[in-house]
Amino acid sequence: TVFIKFFAPWCDHCKELAPAWYQMAMEWPSSSSSQQGLVGEVDCHEHAIFCTQSDIDGLPTMRYGEPSGDGVFLKTYTSGDKSYEALSQFANATLTKSLCSPLNLDPCDELTKSRSLYLLSMSEWELESAMKDHEAKLEAAEARFQTKFDEMQRQYDQFSSEKQRTVTRIKDKRKMMESVLESRKEGQSQQKQSAGEL
Repeated sequence: TVFIKFFAPWCDHCKELAPAWYQMAMEWPSSSSSQQGLVGEVDCHEHAIFCTQSDIDGLPTMRYGEPSGDGVFLKTYTSGDKSYEALSQFANATLTKSLCSPLNLDPCDELTKSRSLYLLSMSEWELESAMKDHEAKLEAAEARFQTKFDEMQRQYDQFSSEKQRTVTRIKDKRKMMESVLESRKEGQSQQKQSAGEL
């Protein structure tokens, strides 16, 4: 079981996390041969391709779990608490026990175990075909989102234009009213002056 931090030297949030992460990491052995678990980190500036392949889309990202299968079984640490105390508590609760994965089904709940056994029973061709089908579904979902987003953008542009036209008309009428009012006041003032001279 591993607990990995993905970071970059230029990332301000990574710099904020560094002291707490270092303090927590020093509690764990640095050898992958340890039976307790492994705490490590990946510099995404030096290993950009690996981070891209691992779907790291924000830094810092922390992942934990079973490292086999090129990390596909790793889960993301989602707690907002990144203090030393929180990280240490999480590591002690996670790295000291075996986690569920298709290669280690004993810790899995029954639903996950049955799904994993079903997938393990599939041939490579069946798995690849199923993955392509899911990839097509993801692309379709992204396309639907983009279509809806573009539609919302067009509506926003339309509403924005309508609002601007309405505001312009109102401001023009207000200016005319102000002009008329000012002219009327000037006329009244001139009448008073004329009356005073008489």
